[in-house]
Amino acid sequence: MPDKSEVVILQPMGAIEQHGPHLPLVVDAAIATCVLGKALAQLDSTVPAYALPPLYYGKSNEHWHFPGTLTLSAATLMAVLTEVGESVYRSGFRKLVFVNAHGGQPQVLEIVARDLHQKYPDFQVFPLFIWNVPNVAVDLLTPKEAQLGIHAGDAETSLLLSILPDTVK
Repeated sequence: MPDKSEVVILQPMGAIEQHGPHLPLVVDAAIATCVLGKALAQLDSTVPAYALPPLYYGKSNEHWHFPGTLTLSAATLMAVLTEVGESVYRSGFRKLVFVNAHGGQPQVLEIVARDLHQKYPDFQVFPLFIWNVPNVAVDLLTPKEAQLGIHAGDAETSLLLSILPDTVK
C-alpha cells in the first residue's frame, strides 16, 4: 500500500430524483459513478486512487414535488459529507474528492470542503462537479439545449443511453 497521505479517495455522488418520464431516478449517481469508473480505468496504475461506494442521496429539494424524489436537507448532506471526510481523515488519508453529478449541491460540497480543510489543514478536499470538467458536450448540443437542457435533456439522456440503455424509455 502506498503512503496513505498520497492516496486519493474519491466519493461519487448524485441524487435520487425525477428526470422526466423517460429516465430513471438514479441518473446523477449513475453518471458520477460511471464517469469516475472510466477515469479510474484510464489512470496510470502508479497513481494511488480508490473510489468509495456511491452516495445516492443528495440535496434535491428543488424537485421534491415530483414523485420519486428523495432529498436530504443541506444540513443533513453537510453532516454526512463531513462525517465521511472525517472518517477518511482518521483513516490516515489526506486527499478526498467529492465526485458530484447533481446540479443542486455543488455549493454544499464547497462549504464542506472548506470546513474540513480549515479543521484539518493538511487535508486536501476537492469538490468536483462532473459537468464542469472539460468535455465536448456543448459541441454536440444545439445552442438551445446547451442553454436550457440542464435537467433530463439531451446530454443526460445520451449519457444514460450509453451507460444504462435498458433504463431509458
